[in-house]
Amino acid sequence: AVVSTQSGHYGRDIERLIVSDKATALKLLEGDGDSIANLFMECKSNYETLYHTYCVIHKLVKGIPGNSLVSKPLELFSLFLRGETSSVPEIRTALKCFGMLSCDEFWSRLQDAYYVLEPVESKSPKLQLLAKVIKMQIDKLISEEVTETTKDVLKNAQSTFVSRIDNFLSTLSCPGAWPLNELLWFTDHTAFQTLLVGKVRAAIHRGLSKPHVYLQYPAEDDSLIPNVCHLYRLYHEHGKLISLHDWIKSYVTSLGKKKVTQLDHARFFQAASELHFLGYIKPTRRKTDHFAKMSLLGY
Repeated sequence: AVVSTQSGHYGRDIERLIVSDKATALKLLEGDGDSIANLFMECKSNYETLYHTYCVIHKLVKGIPGNSLVSKPLELFSLFLRGETSSVPEIRTALKCFGMLSCDEFWSRLQDAYYVLEPVESKSPKLQLLAKVIKMQIDKLISEEVTETTKDVLKNAQSTFVSRIDNFLSTLSCPGAWPLNELLWFTDHTAFQTLLVGKVRAAIHRGLSKPHVYLQYPAEDDSLIPNVCHLYRLYHEHGKLISLHDWIKSYVTSLGKKKVTQLDHARFFQAASELHFLGYIKPTRRKTDHFAKMSLLGY
């Protein structure tokens, strides 16, 4: 991984490391590849711990009635990424409700949570600790033969387990504090949304104005321009009302022809229909042989 030392985020990583680990910070400033690789692997390990902890908590609290947050996995995961797991009232409430489940439901959810961690081959001490906490609780329920009839023992076991999970969540660090965390994710939601959603009108305008960018043909070869793009160029030469007769005439003239053929008519009306579908023109009652321009300009 190559990281620019001019990055603002990277600079903050160095500042944090100077406080906690000056030797590593110095190696990073010198561009030591092994130190960068080690920090990246540490970041990956932290993320693995965070993700599997989220999976465990989701298994424990999913379906808890009266709590909308825990029923939405993405929102719950976003809380883990922001490092807010131990301070969110919804998670605390869900864990509290989990501690009041029936013996069978409590047992079932513990097993589901343990099955999440059992196949994970990780050297993360925190994941090993979490698996140990769950396994100890399962073994305790078995050894003490806890049932619905032993309510005091069940209540004590549930309270102890919830307390341990709550303490474990408080030890998870915020991903934003991990060095090189920007290699895995970022927090600029606006930029991401812009890239993902895009500006539809601007993209359509660019596609119609510069079709060679999308269709990958020589820009100087006008013979390859799609009919709708050709008609779109002429569209800008007319006023608010476009005469159908004048538009066809200018279309044929721009093609270098003197007479209008049936094929030219078909291509013209197909292109006009596509512009209508895209919202650039619409029929008007003022003049039956005219189209009205839609106000989609000003990109």
